[in-house]
Amino acid sequence: MLAQRISSINAISAVCEATGADVADVARGCAADSRIGDKYLGASVGFGGSCFQKDIASLVWLCHSLGLPEVAEYWHQVLRLNEYQKSRFAQRIVHVAGGSLAGRRVACLGFAYKAGTGDARNTPAAAVCRTLLAHGAQLAVYDPKVPAQSIIEHLGDPCLATEQHAKGNTSSSRVRVCKSAYQAMDGACVVAILTPWDEFRHIDWTRAASLLLDAPQPFVFDGQLVVDDVGELEGLGLQVHVVGRRHDMSQLQTYVDRRVTVIMNDGRLVVGLLRGLDQTTNIIMQECQERVFSEDDGVEIVDLGLYMIRGDNIAIIGLVDEAADAELDFENTRCAPLPPVKH
Repeated sequence: MLAQRISSINAISAVCEATGADVADVARGCAADSRIGDKYLGASVGFGGSCFQKDIASLVWLCHSLGLPEVAEYWHQVLRLNEYQKSRFAQRIVHVAGGSLAGRRVACLGFAYKAGTGDARNTPAAAVCRTLLAHGAQLAVYDPKVPAQSIIEHLGDPCLATEQHAKGNTSSSRVRVCKSAYQAMDGACVVAILTPWDEFRHIDWTRAASLLLDAPQPFVFDGQLVVDDVGELEGLGLQVHVVGRRHDMSQLQTYVDRRVTVIMNDGRLVVGLLRGLDQTTNIIMQECQERVFSEDDGVEIVDLGLYMIRGDNIAIIGLVDEAADAELDFENTRCAPLPPVKH
């Protein structure tokens, strides 16, 4: 039942990220109902440990053996959602970082399956780390209790090295096991919080920001809801992504169904209406700095249909210049400057 609750709130976290809601608000609403209560309603990267997965797998086997496939599938879905949550979090990191982490350092804060233990059995952190490694990342892992050798064994890469054993030969290693969170963040461009250790709730983010690489922009991915003041981090130039919360919701709401302008290489200025804005486009809009126009600007309004992202450009598919009655060259589209958004 406990694992079921975790998978349930994690499933809701996916809905929240897609809709712009905050899973913490949803959890508080659920907890206010005395029939539900507030236990095990914290969204996260997923559950781990030696019991939940083993016990549910045994229940699934028992149901099948008793000729109850529907019941077996119900409980099997708890495990599937847990795997989905781990994969979804890792893929979000890769996606936001541009699809590749090759040669980029990622600070992984936490490796134990929960705070207060050095146990890393079935830890979600291992699954996230393996995905990041598969996309070329160099990992700097810190956990206050999990032994370095245990981290290496769980990641299963014979090329891994630790601070204790590398003796200065860590530069060629895919993974370094560090002695502090700040050491892990030194030179990283991405921070992933994977275990809710209390010390991560009290990170000096001003100090951390000074250690992180600032090109193009450092990212913080909070997979355990430990960052209390996202605004503080964003004020330091960090882009923060929290599980169960869509990135920069105020920006998203500002841009939804707003008119934008695109300047073509031949100098043409085209204004359009961007519909169905999603998280990815929001990020690209910040990078490209599109300018928002109002109807008072007296420019022609053109519907923007489907769109895709290519590097630093926003590629618009189906954008038509009605005056010229021709499709625009979306291959080389670039964007005009955007004035600061007023909140």
